[in-house]
Amino acid sequence: MGLKKTVYKALGVAWFFVVFGGVIYVDLGRAEPWLSISDIPGGMTGGMAIGIVLFAVGGVVLNSRITRIERAEWREVGREAGLRPAGDGRDTDETELTGTIDGRTVSAGYEKVNVGGEE
Repeated sequence: MGLKKTVYKALGVAWFFVVFGGVIYVDLGRAEPWLSISDIPGGMTGGMAIGIVLFAVGGVVLNSRITRIERAEWREVGREAGLRPAGDGRDTDETELTGTIDGRTVSAGYEKVNVGGEE
């Protein structure tokens, strides 16, 4: 795993602690007089809902960045092997590569698979 992906994954963990730590910080009254839990619509339930939405938005943004890095790594591996993205070049997926190696037509693709855990 590249350094950028590691940094983005660490940012995801930090984002979790910032968002939900902030909700707990406000709930415990540590943010007063600037913000109290009664200022948030719905109280603690509303605060948790806001926290979940903020966490989800951050997760989507970070996941899209990680996916973009993985695709760039895949294109670079293909370029080093003499392959190019299949199709007309406008495809945003770019997981399929094609080209000729040692006089043979080669088509390569990748599929992201999560390893681990019980099924």
